[in-house]
Amino acid sequence: MLRWTLIPMLLVGCAGGGEDSDAPAGNVDPDTDLTDNFNVEEDGSCETFYDEEDDTEYAIPGAQRFWVGEFAINGTEVTGYEAEVLFANDSWVAEEPDAGDCQIVWTMTGTKGDPAGCGSCEYSLTLHAEFDAPTSNCLAALQNDTVTGNEEFDVVYNVDVNGSETTYYMESNEVLGHGTDEGGVSTYVSESACMWF
Repeated sequence: MLRWTLIPMLLVGCAGGGEDSDAPAGNVDPDTDLTDNFNVEEDGSCETFYDEEDDTEYAIPGAQRFWVGEFAINGTEVTGYEAEVLFANDSWVAEEPDAGDCQIVWTMTGTKGDPAGCGSCEYSLTLHAEFDAPTSNCLAALQNDTVTGNEEFDVVYNVDVNGSETTYYMESNEVLGHGTDEGGVSTYVSESACMWF
C-alpha cells in the first residue's frame, strides 16, 4: 500500500513560464495532456531523495510537480482552469504499475478587478475553483487525498504584467508563478517541486 506524504498543497499554485493553450481556457478536453499546453517537462531532479543527515541519496517513489493555470479574461469575467501536473519517477512506477504522469484539475470562474495589496500589479483575479473529475487522471488514492476538502475553494491572485509576461502573486505577496498575458488569456506555471510517497 502506498503512503501518500504530500508536500503541503499550494492551491494557489507557485513559479516558471507558460504559453497559450490550444483549447479555450475553461474548456479542457478530458483527453488533453496539460503538459502539451505549457513549457513543463521532467528533468530527473525527483528521481532520488537526498537525506542530509546521512548524506545519502535514496531512490524512493515520488513525482516532480508543477502547478499550471490558464484564464480567459473577457472584460471583468474570468473563466479557466488550474491544475497540479505530476511526472512520476521510476521508483513510483516500479512500485505501483498503474502510476504514471497525471494531472488533477480544477475549473475556475470569477472576476478581474483592481489589485489587492500589490502596488506593482495591474489587476487581480478573484476566483472560485471546482474539482474537474473528467479531466483529472491521477491514481484514485492520490487524487482523493489531494482533493478531499478541496473540492471547491476561493482564491485571489494579483497579477503583474511586463509586456506580455506575467508574475502571479498570492495575497501574501509571495510569488505564485510566471507566464504570459496575450490575446485575453493569462497564464502561469510554477517552479517544480518534489513529492515523496
